[in-house]
Amino acid sequence: MRRNSPEWLQFVGETGRWDEPPFWESEQYRAQSPWSPAEIADAFQALRGLYPPKVVKQILKKREWPLFGLLVDSFVPSRSSLLALGLDLHLVQPWSHASLLRQLRNAAQYESGRFELAIWAAFVRAQLSVRYEPLRRQGGKNPDFLLTDLGGPGGLLMEVKMPHESARNTQAYDFYSHIIGFGDPSCPVAPFHIELTRKSWELFQDKRERSQLWRRAEELGGMVREAKARLVNSPSFPAEENLEGLIRIICKKSVGAATVGSFCGFPIDTREEASRIVRNCLADGADQIERSGPGLVLIRINYLSTPSDAVGEAQCWLQERNGRLHNLLGVLLIFDGAYQPAAISQRAVLVWRESTPNQVRESDIWKRLTIAVNWYNDRVFEWQAT
Repeated sequence: MRRNSPEWLQFVGETGRWDEPPFWESEQYRAQSPWSPAEIADAFQALRGLYPPKVVKQILKKREWPLFGLLVDSFVPSRSSLLALGLDLHLVQPWSHASLLRQLRNAAQYESGRFELAIWAAFVRAQLSVRYEPLRRQGGKNPDFLLTDLGGPGGLLMEVKMPHESARNTQAYDFYSHIIGFGDPSCPVAPFHIELTRKSWELFQDKRERSQLWRRAEELGGMVREAKARLVNSPSFPAEENLEGLIRIICKKSVGAATVGSFCGFPIDTREEASRIVRNCLADGADQIERSGPGLVLIRINYLSTPSDAVGEAQCWLQERNGRLHNLLGVLLIFDGAYQPAAISQRAVLVWRESTPNQVRESDIWKRLTIAVNWYNDRVFEWQAT
């Protein structure tokens, strides 16, 4: 039975055995892996513990397709999010932490739980003494980690925050997806670039104008299809049309040419996105740490905001006059790609409060942690270079 075949998909649906046949034991898989057969075996043994047949059947029953896509694992080992997850699971052994396991088994909460697990694994790889959910038996607030190597006799509390997509951005993406005709069989197959303009975004910020755009969604989608049909018959390429100043469409080559296109939704205000993420995550993180001791909030920053914008926002919020965050020594910003497999390694960025002691600021712990966060990608790059 070939993996990912219709027969295999039916088999998984009936049995929940995503791990049959054990594809990671093949010579081809091992030859494409930066990890040893023993490391791979340990990783997939941990994955079997996280996703036993009973759990997989529930995933399929609830139609949580992102999680099932993770288990299908169509990537080579050096780009496999599934293998990366297994490596972290085996290292950390989080089996006594039911809340984390629930997150990793739920599509809506997976990314948040995965980020926590990745950071926990980075602590272990950096050989730092850390406790997960150190106050969970005390009731009340419960930060994610206690770093006992730093922060004085009581250690340094750390809260890991994974920002949620804003409701407005989600609505904007849904609108864009609705009108561009992606996958529409009636549209000509050619390399198009389709983007929404700044004017569209400005209209989308107003509730009344946003409702009007949604009412015109079918009409705009029809205009996009008609424009595509015109553009593929242009006498020269690239050919471009601008629809009412709202939608820009470029046809790069004619029908039958290479069909790699590109898509660009609303032009997001990166500074506004950085402000939203940093503000909300800092407030939530400080609330979890509260008066339990000195703390630090670790925030994942997505691709919609730039490092300079995020750092600038964090510096503003950590100013001494902001008493609400008095218990925070600083913020550790980790930008998308820093812990994800198959992405470019990026450094974590620390932003300190002015009054934070130098022994905390200058500790080698932060360099060790940054290296550990990039462990997966560094291992892949080293293997590729040999």
